[in-house]
Amino acid sequence: MELLTKLGIDWRLLIAQAVNFLIVLAVLYKFLYKPLLKFLEQRRQRIEHSLQEAQRIETELKAIEVKREEVLIEAKRGAQAILKEAEVQAEKQRQETLIRVRAEAERVISEARSKFEAEQVEAMREMRREAAKLVVQAVTKVVGKLSASEIDKKLVEEAVQEVAKRN
Repeated sequence: MELLTKLGIDWRLLIAQAVNFLIVLAVLYKFLYKPLLKFLEQRRQRIEHSLQEAQRIETELKAIEVKREEVLIEAKRGAQAILKEAEVQAEKQRQETLIRVRAEAERVISEARSKFEAEQVEAMREMRREAAKLVVQAVTKVVGKLSASEIDKKLVEEAVQEVAKRN
């Protein structure tokens, strides 16, 4: 103690300061250090939880990306199937339309042929009538006024038959 007094240190004051320091240390520990440690631990846990959550989200994101790719592939397959079906339907409709158009064309051609044949038959009849009239006129000029109406009819019939045989 003597050494302390020679150095100018009062040992009672030193003990009082040591007690004060311990009290301040205890107060700081209780009110500052413990809450600070608790706050740091909570923050560490939040960060750890956030990292785990980020990892979980990343895993889910990868799973979603894989699922999205699968859905896209399936959608492409579905679209291709729809396109093929549409092509088949279009070809079927084209064939049906082609068949209808051909049938209509054949019907129109058939009607035209029928009309043409009917007109041809009518023209032949008209030509026979005209030929018969001409034959009657020619026979009348050749035979003269001596022929009777029966001779006229017979000659006309024979002339018409002759013309019909030639055609």
